[in-house]
Amino acid sequence: EEAQEILGLDETNLQEETISQEEFEYEDIYVIDNASIFSEDEFSTLNEVCSGLRETYDFGFYIATDNDPSSYDIEALSEEYYFDYNFGVGPEKNGILLMLNFADRDYDICCYGDDAHKVFTDSKKDYVADAFKPHFRNDNWYDGCMAFLQKSEDYYSEYHDKLLKAQLKAQEKELAMQEHRLYIDFDLLRAALLIG
Repeated sequence: EEAQEILGLDETNLQEETISQEEFEYEDIYVIDNASIFSEDEFSTLNEVCSGLRETYDFGFYIATDNDPSSYDIEALSEEYYFDYNFGVGPEKNGILLMLNFADRDYDICCYGDDAHKVFTDSKKDYVADAFKPHFRNDNWYDGCMAFLQKSEDYYSEYHDKLLKAQLKAQEKELAMQEHRLYIDFDLLRAALLIG
């Protein structure tokens, strides 16, 4: 109910569109605005921000809007968009999607992939929602979506930094093991030469 109040919008100002075969072929599309709530500049900026985050973290950040009166299950709609538009990064299709459906005034934060589920627990999703809901209450869709991206990046960057530190530590450990093996092998070679 709270989500429905937040997404209050005059439906007469929305143009209903459907997912086309051509649209989901494009891998560089991170924002789908089938409800036509963004200006051309807003759409372009949001897409560029999502693209930059994808390059930085190797993780997908997505936004989608719809005005489909036949879809009253927002979670099912999120999953439909996620797969129809080929969202996600890597074999596990890691990513996070903010789905807005103005027909029933609802939203969903959809996560997919192991990394996404490790980072965006239910409580973290609530905190992300807390970042964009004040903007949506005032019909500031662009600012709300930017707040969604910023808060999502904050949480994912913490996880990403931990991954990098763990990988660096593992590399250092492997290098130390290799150096140790070389040292042992050199001692064995010297002993063999002395025996010879």
